Amino acid sequence: MTPKTIKAKDLVQDIRADMSPAAVMSKYGISAAELGFLLKKLLKVEVITSQELARYQGLQTVASAYTFECPDCGSRDNQERDQCPKCGALVAQIEEEIEAPPSQRTLASDSRIDMTSSEAGAFYRGNLKRTGYYEAKGVRGLTKLKWKFKTGGWISAAPVALKDLVYIAGWDGRLYALELETGTPRWVFSGQGPISSSPAITYNAVFFGTSDGRALILSGATGDQLWVFNAAASINSSPAVSDDVVYFGASDGYVYAVDLIKASLKWKFKTAGAVSSSPALDDDNRLYIGSYDGSIHCVNTDSGENIWSFKTAGPISGVPALSDTAVYVGSWDGAFYCINKPDGDLQWKMKSGGKIQGSPALGYGGVYFGNAAGAAICCDAKTGREKWREQTGGPIASSPVLAFFSVYMGSDDKTFYTLDVNTGKRKWQFLTEGAIHSSALIINETVIFGSNDGHVYALE
Repeated sequence: MTPKTIKAKDLVQDIRADMSPAAVMSKYGISAAELGFLLKKLLKVEVITSQELARYQGLQTVASAYTFECPDCGSRDNQERDQCPKCGALVAQIEEEIEAPPSQRTLASDSRIDMTSSEAGAFYRGNLKRTGYYEAKGVRGLTKLKWKFKTGGWISAAPVALKDLVYIAGWDGRLYALELETGTPRWVFSGQGPISSSPAITYNAVFFGTSDGRALILSGATGDQLWVFNAAASINSSPAVSDDVVYFGASDGYVYAVDLIKASLKWKFKTAGAVSSSPALDDDNRLYIGSYDGSIHCVNTDSGENIWSFKTAGPISGVPALSDTAVYVGSWDGAFYCINKPDGDLQWKMKSGGKIQGSPALGYGGVYFGNAAGAAICCDAKTGREKWREQTGGPIASSPVLAFFSVYMGSDDKTFYTLDVNTGKRKWQFLTEGAIHSSALIINETVIFGSNDGHVYALE
């Protein structure tokens, strides 16, 4: 009897694509017992985690009860076998078993993550409070295109920079480290699918999530993979890193807290919808994050316990911005909310006239955001009173940022706008060849952003 031979890589890809047990058995022509046997082997060599096998729990239980179970006669044995000693049947085998990725459970002793580094990190929206405010001069009057870099797909993620490198990911499945002055790639990391999350840079390492459900850490200098944690679903949330813990959301509806040293789950918090929003952190041991369940959730960072949740009438995909006393966030219901940080009570609500997908910027006494009706809006941060509104030529999914009394944001009309923070009056604009969903990075006197035309633009 000839055993069925299955490539581990193919089987793992099918499992991570959320293929059902029945579909897997049908595709490879194997029994439930054989599939359970193969799952046990994959777990043993640590190429897949038990979290990724949630749909296969019953098969894992069968497989773990005995070392060997014959798919033909049902004979069981406490020794690991590929052939049944009773009837002679050969069970399905895995070809080219994959070694576990380095540091899947613990960081390697030669890890290049510098845990002693005191250097400030760089995060999506400029900081862990996600205010979108940058201490930089920015571009007061556009003089020229400094450089542009072509990727292989759309860019919806925002760039993040530290020292002389700009890090940005694209729908071509790659994360690029580009030289700040020239846009020349220093290194490129290739993933398995589109990357829409923006990276976090700290400890001389790059943290980000992928559409195939991996939270990755790369060397900031070389792009070498140092660490991986496998979540149960795609990660579109940009991570926050604080006190040796990585926080992010995933499309399975969970918010994850992963121990950076052990690369193991510290806790996870369940919402009732997918989580593409990114976590905002403050100095009060609290995490604030939105969900497609329509709520902003406040979670204790030590325990993962819910402190409060505030419900809106639509999904929340944007990232909340934090002040000392309030949480600011927009909803797909078209309203913008200011919520009291201590108890989750509503301070004020403003109806914008269009779906709000992006994240707000907070500064200069105002809160700034765009909506699907194409309006860029500024409200008074204390009262919610609308201060100004500037109309663009298309829906706005891009999240605005602030620097030196200017608001920077893109629109689906393919135009990047710079507006006065006090009046909304246009200072300058730049036309690309695609819709702009990427939030901008302001560093020194340069503004950098991505476009759905596949380019990264640096303007000065």
